Amino acid sequence: MSDLQLRYFLVCAEEGSFTGAADRLGLSQPALSQQIRKLEQEMGIALFTRIGRGIQLTAAGRQLWGKVQPLFSDVDQAIRELQFQEGVIEGTIAIAGPHTALSYLLTPLISQHATENPDVRFQLHARSSQEVIQLTYNRTVDFGLVHSTMVLPPELDGELIHDEKLVAIFAEDHPAASKLQSAGELPANTPTLLFPKGYALRRAVDSAFANQPLNVAIEVETVDAMLNLVRRGSGICFAPRYVAEQQAGLAFAEVNNLDITLSLMLVTRYGKAIQPITQCFIDQLKSYCNRG
Repeated sequence: MSDLQLRYFLVCAEEGSFTGAADRLGLSQPALSQQIRKLEQEMGIALFTRIGRGIQLTAAGRQLWGKVQPLFSDVDQAIRELQFQEGVIEGTIAIAGPHTALSYLLTPLISQHATENPDVRFQLHARSSQEVIQLTYNRTVDFGLVHSTMVLPPELDGELIHDEKLVAIFAEDHPAASKLQSAGELPANTPTLLFPKGYALRRAVDSAFANQPLNVAIEVETVDAMLNLVRRGSGICFAPRYVAEQQAGLAFAEVNNLDITLSLMLVTRYGKAIQPITQCFIDQLKSYCNRG
């Protein structure tokens, strides 16, 4: 039995699949599976059960996890803290979040941080809020960003860091543009482009228009596709103001008497030590989101 095999065991347990663990470790799936089999043979116990395409810890595997994971975590954290104190600023920061947040809200901050810290690498995972929760739960990412309407499992901590005001976005020559810009009124039966039901942005819009049903012309899963359709005059859409402000050739306006606001929440694994370079970035992120 080697320390490396135990490392492999921990990553497999976190990922819930040999394929995901192999990708994370930079190994082939057969090579990783072979190492786990050797570990199980040397210990004389089964550590995982195979369920479909995934894996799950056995009772013995859970006991081993409980003993080994805190030890490796403490060692890793001690090394990172020592490196950080000595000015070694390097490593990887893995973040999962909604496409709107990663592609629009955080782009300037991430770009600046990467320029100032060339030895820090970013891994960005644009996902739905539910997928972000799963990636954070599995420890695939250092932290996640989700909308506050999401319910978190007890293993995760959430902290509100930003309020997003949603606005109507439309082509400058759209028939509804005049009323929206001059009076903040959305004409009845205006074709609307929305995310599918179940998305946080969709829930916020549906709630705001509960007494004024919208004419939903198109449902689309990505904000970029939605904005391209808006540019072609297919209708209006709703997105955070910071998205609207970056759209050349499109106009935007708040709709009167409607409070369409979403809060962005930073999500971390409960009890998981955060590496210093990640904590440094999180502190900058909070300041950035709370700027005037």
